[in-house]
Amino acid sequence: MDYYKNSLNALHYLFDKTGILFWRDKIESHIKEWEYDGTTKNHLNCYGGMGTLNDIIICPENKHNITKNQQTWVNTLFDDLKILCLVTARNNNSITPILIQKSLRQTPKKIQGWRCLNCGFSLLRMSDIEYYLAPTLLSEPVIRALFNETLIELIGNVLRVNIERKDEEISKIISIAQNSEISFNDISSWMRPCPNCQSNDTAVYRWVINSSAEERIFVPAEDNLPLRN
Repeated sequence: MDYYKNSLNALHYLFDKTGILFWRDKIESHIKEWEYDGTTKNHLNCYGGMGTLNDIIICPENKHNITKNQQTWVNTLFDDLKILCLVTARNNNSITPILIQKSLRQTPKKIQGWRCLNCGFSLLRMSDIEYYLAPTLLSEPVIRALFNETLIELIGNVLRVNIERKDEEISKIISIAQNSEISFNDISSWMRPCPNCQSNDTAVYRWVINSSAEERIFVPAEDNLPLRN
């Protein structure tokens, strides 16, 4: 199986569907180079910093053909496809599920939301929960799709936000948040002012899951700004 070509084809398809035409055409040239003489040099030069694949954020603000509801899932899949292309470019003849699994993004250890530093009111938004869950919920389908040659089908599902276990896992996080006295609201904007005390003294805030408690709860991470009181 040509894992590298299949990964490139998937990235090409994602760029085509989201309207990123410059990079779609560049990936097409990498496919042709691979088919002609087996070279991966030009593709490997596309990672690293400004002006490279790593500099792309797929979003409506950049005039890409996606919605806000798709953004987290599409960008997580994009990150995974970049990793597939990079790893297979270097190891096309020795690809294993374990190698891919170790290379893909892992679930963040902290979930990020908002907190009022004045009164302590805490909030998780849907986008915060999706960002926390997306690496976990997509990694297994990505690995499965690579080895079953169904990456294009997976991209279609992600563009439709048809994600395995998504609703179930989101409900679990909302439940843990409620047990932790963290509010949930499906807003897209920053939490400013605070809906509880109207203070503008709000900040991005991070929590980790304390699984040793009788009920799983979120507890503040150690790298937050202190509350004022």
